[in-house]
Amino acid sequence: MINQVVSVAVDSAGNVYVANGNAGGATPSILEFSAGSTGNIAPMRTISGSATMLSVPGNLSVDGAGNIYVLNDLNILKFSPRAMGNAAPTSTMSSTFFENSNIAVQ
Repeated sequence: MINQVVSVAVDSAGNVYVANGNAGGATPSILEFSAGSTGNIAPMRTISGSATMLSVPGNLSVDGAGNIYVLNDLNILKFSPRAMGNAAPTSTMSSTFFENSNIAVQ
């Protein structure tokens, strides 16, 4: 399911999160793989779809509570630890300029 890795983050349990871009017309997504995963395996969770507001994902980060933050064009989208499928973000922060930016959380 990975076609364009734009960012990777690891949570405190070692689970790996991938911000997957829209190369070749693919639907942007956030993929979560379990700690220790190797080889060609399916993610244990995918966040993708129109309700997610994902269009041009960039850097992502996961906080200690498991919330996922992803830089998306001119927004930072926050997803709950239980978000899955076509889930809307729990909050959105907008700006006029986020180009080449990074985000970090505790």
